[in-house]
This record gives sequence, C-alpha cells and structure tokens, in this order.
Amino acid sequence: MNAFPATETSGGLTLEWVRGPGADEGAALELRQGEQSIGTQGVVSLAGDAHASAHHARVTLANGALRVADTGSDNGTWVRLRGAEFSLGDGDLFRVGEQWLRFDLHAAHDAPTDGQEIAGTPLRPWRLKVTQLLEGGGEGLVYSTRRDRLAFGRVDCDVNFIGDSYVSGSHCELRWREGAVVLRDLGSLNGTFVALPKGVDVALQEGDEIGLGRHLLRVIPAT
Repeated sequence: MNAFPATETSGGLTLEWVRGPGADEGAALELRQGEQSIGTQGVVSLAGDAHASAHHARVTLANGALRVADTGSDNGTWVRLRGAEFSLGDGDLFRVGEQWLRFDLHAAHDAPTDGQEIAGTPLRPWRLKVTQLLEGGGEGLVYSTRRDRLAFGRVDCDVNFIGDSYVSGSHCELRWREGAVVLRDLGSLNGTFVALPKGVDVALQEGDEIGLGRHLLRVIPAT
C-alpha cells in the first residue's frame, strides 16, 4: 500500500512548471545529473514564493531515474497520490484542495497519580480522526468517527468543504482496514497530496506532481 513504489523508466525524466509565482508554466527544467536543491536559494529557484524554504527539497537525477526528498522545509514537500492506496501513520499530513489535514491516532491519557478520575463525556475511542491545519500554525476543525470510513469532498460526504473550488464532489477517503488506515483518492480532478517524510528519497515516474510552497511541478519525459 505504498503510494510511491520504485519504478523502472525506459527513458530520462525531468520536471516542468505547472504553476507558481513567476513560473514559466509548461516550461521544462534542465536538470543536471546528480543532486540539486529546490528552493528560494536553490539551483531550481522558487524565488518570490513566501511559502518556500531557502533549500526546500532535493531532486536527484541518475541514469534517467528521478527522485525527490524534502530537506527540512517549513511547509513540506507534497506528492500527488497515484492510483495505489497510501498507508497513514500518526501525524501524517495530506491535502485535499486547499485543506491541510493531519491524521491522528487515538492516544490514551495517563491515569491521575492521586487516584481521582477526571470527569467528562464517557470515552469511546475513535477509529478515524483528522485535524484541520490553519495558516499561521493554528488548528481548525476536528473530524472523527468510530466507523471504518471517512469520506471527503464538496457535497454528500462525511466531511464537506463546500467553499473550496479545488475539492471535487467526492474527493478522497480514509479507511480502517485490519488495524491500518489507508488514504485513497476517488478520482478527484485536482488530486490528493501527501507530505513526504523529511529526508526520505522517493522515486518518481512520468505524470507525478510535486507541490513545493505555492509551486506545482510535473514529471515529464526528458527530450
């Protein structure tokens, strides 16, 4: 259930600009062999992007294969899900349209040391819980369920983002399956993105899309 499996490529790959501040949309990047940084001070420049770090991510081109890794950026490096399901862990981030969301596992609270119990609503652990992350670092709405499925979209879903024009009617879903939680895109127009773990190189294939700051790049065959 890995969304980013290693892939074989018969030819070389490169990146093209899809959108971003000052980006030449549709223009291919001339990547050199080996490692190169992407960021406001990177070899691949994200100058003018207030959401990008100085050295935001690293791309590596070797023998026609292309890999990407986040190098400690403040706002993450995001890859659009392929058709496969992606297994989520506690604290993993994903994006639905303009919504930044964090998956949270249920965690039991430590019992008081003095023996007195803390009163409140009777505890019934959730299966699926997602917290909305706001601009500026705050937390927004929390969505949770004890069912095995939590669907996200714009209409008739468990969680509806009515005012987000980048969200499809039925966009993506979380499912609890045999003790694991998987994220799956439901054929959305603009895709579902997951944040890469810091420092982990991920293999890319043709058609993959990468979000860095306010920029979006796509993997294309090199000419």
